[in-house]
Amino acid sequence: ENTVSSVLMTLGRLITEERMVKLVIDTLSEYRPEDHRTIQKRLQLVDALSDHEHADVAPAAIPYLMDHDDDIRIKVMDLLDGRIQRNGEHYPELLEGLVSVLKDPHAGGRITRRAARMLSGLNADLSKRLEELDGYVPDGYILGSNGRLNSQ
Repeated sequence: ENTVSSVLMTLGRLITEERMVKLVIDTLSEYRPEDHRTIQKRLQLVDALSDHEHADVAPAAIPYLMDHDDDIRIKVMDLLDGRIQRNGEHYPELLEGLVSVLKDPHAGGRITRRAARMLSGLNADLSKRLEELDGYVPDGYILGSNGRLNSQ
């Protein structure tokens, strides 16, 4: 289980950060979010990505917002929080990913509240999605008629 982290630590001493980030992203992309057999590997790869500020990290992590494992989802939200600014380059993908998390029937309260906290922090305009999100706003949050998600 610790093999991935050990290899990454060793490689980090041997190759440039640019090559390291590309390698981790390429490796992570081999493990799909719906794969039930590679949870520990994905956790370690997401952890490795969180150590880097490289521009490719955030877009590579966005698909894992819909990972079937809650711990990976939380790590990905922690990684993404603050890296993509409102109306920034990857903002539309982040917004779609977070809305998908809210609407995911398999997401627990911890996950949906974390996604709601990110959407609130982004001051995301969800006014065109009021009807779509009806019934999906987690406890502790309210979606105002202005399309902003706020904590209660």
